[in-house]
Amino acid sequence: MSHLDTLLEGQLARRRHHGSFWSSSGRGILVVAALNIVLLWGVTGAVLWQIYRDEVDDWKRTAANFSLTTAAHAQQTLVATDLVLRSMLDWVADEDIRSETEFVEAVKRRRFHEAMRDRLAGLPQVSVASIFSKEGHLLNSSSDLPPPPIDIFLAQVGPNSPPVSISRALPDSSTKRWTFYWVFRESSG
Repeated sequence: MSHLDTLLEGQLARRRHHGSFWSSSGRGILVVAALNIVLLWGVTGAVLWQIYRDEVDDWKRTAANFSLTTAAHAQQTLVATDLVLRSMLDWVADEDIRSETEFVEAVKRRRFHEAMRDRLAGLPQVSVASIFSKEGHLLNSSSDLPPPPIDIFLAQVGPNSPPVSISRALPDSSTKRWTFYWVFRESSG
């Protein structure tokens, strides 16, 4: 045991000579290590914050570009639709129709069906054009598929209805693609 006592006393003497771990030099090392850790976390946080801000700015630009592209496409679709409607009205005007009965008979003909299909052939934005009576009955369509739901056209029946109505987006009954309907009312007065 005396050998063990000698070793322990030697360790205590060295500790007294060098000072304990919590002496001023030991505390200095701890403070420097803690400052290094805080600095590392601070720099990491700043870098992550900057990356986050850059990503948010990129997504804002992407969303703005996508929004502009979508708006331009929607405008082109509406312009194309308006062109088709105007050309159909021109066709009806060329037929020299003077009454509602003559109009109904003219648009029910196969020739008018073929004219509508020809006008839509080069427009991928417009899949179907349909003509309805003011009571909501389908008179003619460019498609042989079932017509869209009748409630879309009822907004155009009243005397104070707007000249143009745009429906909410609905899945098409035959293609299951999302579709909106642009309903145009031609007043005879």
